[in-house]
Amino acid sequence: MTAALAAPDLTAIAGRLLGMPVLALDEIPGGRNNRLFRVRAAGATAALKLYHHDRTDPRDRLAQEFGALSFLSGRGIDAVPRPIASDAANRCALYEWIEGIRPATVDADSVDALADFFLRLQALRTDPPAGALPPASASCFSVDGVLQQMTQRLERLRAAAPAEVRLFVEGRLLPSARGAAERARDVAAHYGIALEATLAADLRVFSPSDFGVHNVLRRPDGRLAFLDFEYFGWDDPAKAIVDVILHPGMTTETALTDALAARYVSRVLPALAATDHALPARIAAMAAPLQAIWAAIALNLFLPGAAAVGDAATRARQIEVADRILARDISGLMPA
Repeated sequence: MTAALAAPDLTAIAGRLLGMPVLALDEIPGGRNNRLFRVRAAGATAALKLYHHDRTDPRDRLAQEFGALSFLSGRGIDAVPRPIASDAANRCALYEWIEGIRPATVDADSVDALADFFLRLQALRTDPPAGALPPASASCFSVDGVLQQMTQRLERLRAAAPAEVRLFVEGRLLPSARGAAERARDVAAHYGIALEATLAADLRVFSPSDFGVHNVLRRPDGRLAFLDFEYFGWDDPAKAIVDVILHPGMTTETALTDALAARYVSRVLPALAATDHALPARIAAMAAPLQAIWAAIALNLFLPGAAAVGDAATRARQIEVADRILARDISGLMPA
């Protein structure tokens, strides 16, 4: 069954997952990859998430997110939606409905909340069920892994993106990527990091991957709730830290200033580097290639099978986002 189900089908599925008749099913606008609905029943409200499916993408977004939230909720993490039930055949799941609003801006308190939540996740790494959780989406456990991912993403854009996107890739993104690869190799050599060295399992961290103020709700009592865990899993902390700073949602929608980015790094890095002594060096080596990767990710919606296909104006806006990511000077935010 495809993700484009009729409303009566969704109502029936939601009622079965909730275990009671559904009185109303309202779609929440704004989703790009997935569709979200507010489910109303007698004395109950829930969120029904319908997951985008792409035949060229083998990732099981539903299983990744439902498994992650089941693990976190089972360990007392109440800052995430509680999973209720899932329907793999129809690619949808029912979660706790969290009332709140999306912050319009990023401030020091929200950055601190992001850092505190990220570090709280790391306290769960040694729990027995944690080992069964999968790697994060697009995880990388070596400098060479980051460089390979960068190359693959750029080649895919060159081969399949619309003409004006390919023009930006070839004229702007590829030269930046070549410089990033050179810097990564120079930094790795300086610190004695083997490009292909795989990070030890006990140094890996839990990363939401799609993490930032763009994916939080502020509850009526002021607490933040964290959303979107379909990419959650194990990753290199170097990548997890840089991802927050470079994510397009933290670059364009709810802008993370240099001062706030430095604040985030200063809160999470010392706690992890206390046992992972090479972490600052890996950050320095990976930062520039990750910048090229995130610029490429900003253009992913133009690839075949993407959930959203933009017109010329949309393509121009996304190219601007990608260019903004590349133009940002993050060297001063990272360890030397």
